[in-house]
Amino acid sequence: MLPLQLKIQGIYSYREEQTIDFATLTQGQLFGIFGAVGSGKSTILEAMSLALYDKTERFGSGSGGRNYNMMNLKSDVLSVVFDFRAGNGSDYRFSVEASRNSKNFEKVKTFQRASYVRQAGEWVPTAETAEEIIGLNYENFHRTVIIPQGKFSEFLQLTDAKRSEMMQEIFQLDKYDLKDAAGKILSRQKDLITGLEGNLLSYEDISEDLLQATKNTAAEKQKEQKAVAENLEKAQADLREAEKLQAVFAEMKTAAGQLEKLKAEEQKYADLKLQIKQTRECREKFLPLTEKRDGLQNDTAAGEKEYARQEEALAENEKISEVKNAEYTDVKAIYDTREAAKNRAEELLKILKINDLEEETQECEERLRKGESMVVELRKQVKTKQAEAEKLTAAVEKANAEKPDSTELTELQIWYAEHKTCGKEVQRVRGERDAADAAYKATTTGFKTVLEEAGCPVNGGGLKAAAKQLETEKERVIAETEAKQKAADDLRLHGKLEEFAAKLHEGEPCPVCGATEHPQLLDSEENLKKLTGIEADIEQLKKRREQLTACIRQTDSLLAQAKEQYSHLQKKEKELTEKEENERKHRASFPGKTFKIDEEEKVKAAAQRVKETEERIKNLVQEEKKILLEIKHTEQKERKSADLLASIKTTLAAKNSEKETLLRQLKVLEHKDFVTAAATDLRQEAEVIKSKIAAAERRYEILDKEIDALRKEINSLAGQMKQTAKQNDTLRKKAAQTEKELAEKIAASDYADESAVQQILAARLDTDRAENDCEMYNDNFKKAEADVKRLEILTAGRVFDAADFAEKQAQAEKLNTEQKQIIERIGELKNRIKELKENLEKKAELEKQLTAARLREDNIKILFNLFSGKKFVDYISSVQLQNLCNAANARFKKLTNERLRLELDKNKFIVRDYLNGGKTRSARTLSGGQTFQASLSLALALAESVQQQNRAEQNFFFLDEGFGTQDKQSLQAVFEALKSLRKENRIVGVISHVEELQQEIEVNLQIKNDDERGSLVRESWA
Repeated sequence: MLPLQLKIQGIYSYREEQTIDFATLTQGQLFGIFGAVGSGKSTILEAMSLALYDKTERFGSGSGGRNYNMMNLKSDVLSVVFDFRAGNGSDYRFSVEASRNSKNFEKVKTFQRASYVRQAGEWVPTAETAEEIIGLNYENFHRTVIIPQGKFSEFLQLTDAKRSEMMQEIFQLDKYDLKDAAGKILSRQKDLITGLEGNLLSYEDISEDLLQATKNTAAEKQKEQKAVAENLEKAQADLREAEKLQAVFAEMKTAAGQLEKLKAEEQKYADLKLQIKQTRECREKFLPLTEKRDGLQNDTAAGEKEYARQEEALAENEKISEVKNAEYTDVKAIYDTREAAKNRAEELLKILKINDLEEETQECEERLRKGESMVVELRKQVKTKQAEAEKLTAAVEKANAEKPDSTELTELQIWYAEHKTCGKEVQRVRGERDAADAAYKATTTGFKTVLEEAGCPVNGGGLKAAAKQLETEKERVIAETEAKQKAADDLRLHGKLEEFAAKLHEGEPCPVCGATEHPQLLDSEENLKKLTGIEADIEQLKKRREQLTACIRQTDSLLAQAKEQYSHLQKKEKELTEKEENERKHRASFPGKTFKIDEEEKVKAAAQRVKETEERIKNLVQEEKKILLEIKHTEQKERKSADLLASIKTTLAAKNSEKETLLRQLKVLEHKDFVTAAATDLRQEAEVIKSKIAAAERRYEILDKEIDALRKEINSLAGQMKQTAKQNDTLRKKAAQTEKELAEKIAASDYADESAVQQILAARLDTDRAENDCEMYNDNFKKAEADVKRLEILTAGRVFDAADFAEKQAQAEKLNTEQKQIIERIGELKNRIKELKENLEKKAELEKQLTAARLREDNIKILFNLFSGKKFVDYISSVQLQNLCNAANARFKKLTNERLRLELDKNKFIVRDYLNGGKTRSARTLSGGQTFQASLSLALALAESVQQQNRAEQNFFFLDEGFGTQDKQSLQAVFEALKSLRKENRIVGVISHVEELQQEIEVNLQIKNDDERGSLVRESWA
């Protein structure tokens, strides 16, 4: 990942928007971000984390009032926009925005997050997360890319489980854990085989014979359908003729009925023609005048009603105007004196702030006195504990020198443990071999017993030969049974002839040959005896066949069982030989130099002594570690106290400056007059003044507008009333003239009065439609007369027989149903033939797939056994960790002047100390400065590995810790190591307040916290 630009506003100490353009910073590949303690340097890293992961080191992922505490107290808006380039070369933008609730200062709205990717020069929304883009989760991002305070030495001190988890994620080692994948494949393969076997069961009854039988049935049904189709065609032709005759008689009946109906309506349509004439006359002569008169009368009534409404509205507005003018006079008096009141309210609030500042400065001065004494005490504690740590270090070194070499003892203990394992394995496999041999012999004995009971004893030819002998015996019995059955059939034929012979009489013709003489008649008694004997033999042979069939099934099962047991026995014999050979080789590899092979107890005693010495060393190291940890905590506490004192001094100066500024701004009031005034009274008086002025201003403007609007409304209503009265007089005159003209026209007509005219108009007759109805009636009457005459000619001399028609219908329906059934059956048979063909193909394909699947299952089982456990993943993880350790040592040895070297002991970091005879000790015994050097070396090696893993051309590394623990010589070595990264195409950013680094790193940002404007970013090249 390579940062491009960061914009921040309203977060922690950043009040105004600040833009950090990383283009110039990253050109030199080593840059710094410098500033005093509390200036806002680390906020830059927190802003990146917030944008990418919605999580920070101080407040985690949002709990504990994070939103309120992260927002600057003088800001109403928080905004972070972070642009960066991913390892794949694409540019991304992650942003966070939030605003403060306008009604509740302590409530900050939920952070609104967005993410974009640049495509064709435009920012396009994307659903990708930072973890997906960068390839690291939040924790590992803060161990390898941006390392905030308190996290730098974390990788060095991680537990085995946490470090292993981190290695697996960064280097994607899960891809080497193939056991689960192989297990899933094996499980799926077994499911596939089970499915195939289940599918084959559904095709068990499918065969070629069944397909051929179905084809034959379909051919017979097609012949039957052809004959039925011919009969149906003849029956349908007869039915069509009968249907035509039926339709003619039905049409005749309908036409006659229609003519009678039309004759009955003749008078109705004569009356309708007269009504059409009268309606058209009234509408033409009288309707326009009545409508005009009624409209004028309605307009006159509406005008009078409107005049009354206008008169009432005028009186109401004049009354309201008097009230508003009186209120306007009172409000204007307050409005004219508002500026003086505003000045008093503002100065009351300033005095309130001055009083608060005086209390806060007194508190700061008290904290400053206590803090200075605490720093002195902490420095004394550090010196005391350092002396204790030096004594413990000497004791550890002495114990290490006295401890005997435990390498031979460890190898011997491992050898004895493996020797016992080898012996147990030989005994286990020997027992399994004996059990397999006994099982095989038992199965063989059972096999021989079954054959002897079947009358086919084993004669030294082996089990397969004996089973073959059983098959041969069964075939002999089947052949003998068939021969006996044929002889019995011949005797039964003779029996039938004997029945004929018993019925023959001399002179009567034979029913077989027609002869009338019968010199040699068959003897039935002898044949009956033979048949009875043969049938008894057949029954015995059937029983023998059933016995042999049962024996064959039993021997087949025993033969398969014996085969499997023999194979298992051979495997166990081979395994036993291998285990015995392994035991012999292991015994020959005895590693003892000062001990003999039968001196295991002496080895245990020596190992116990070593263990006791190591335990003593361990206790000393733990005590030393505890003291070092206390020193570290005390130093951190001392630094924090010093930083806090500097912050308190800065705050005190700022508050005194702010108080003097406020005192100079007082023009109307004197501060001394309000020194003892209660804060609530001052704030309440200022609020009352402001509230009263604001209310007067709002009411003044409202009344001014309302009075002007009322004046305009009153004048408008007076003019409207005059116009309305004039219009009402004109309408009344026009209505009277129209009434007179209407009365004269009715008097000159054939109608008695206006009510007769209104009655005709009220009917609202649709004359055009009524006229059309009359013409349609005449047309229908003429058509009905013509239809009746035409149909009388067609039916003359003809008769329709309903019973004969029904019989023809039934015959046609019967044949049609029969044909449909046959066609449906033919369709079913065709579908069945198609289905059988497809099923035969599917059956063959399933059998082929099953054979291939079983072969694949055997191969997968071999793979599954090869990848059992996570040993392969653990091996790869150990290799990667060792590579990291080797890469880190290239820098660590230089930083420590070849005095220390990092090593791994069962995946735990230890240190080889060349100043103490090359002995090893725990990495936790390193001092604060040495821990920083080791952590820096590991972090750079880890970042390099991440770069290679993500195939990025450049890699970014941000460090916010540790430089204060280095002396000048060590600091120079660290700086040289950082500068050397330029050759490795690595970009490193350093956050620090150490002045020596500021002098060495030319390209940098200076962060300063202004009392009024908050944190400001200044570029060194600007």
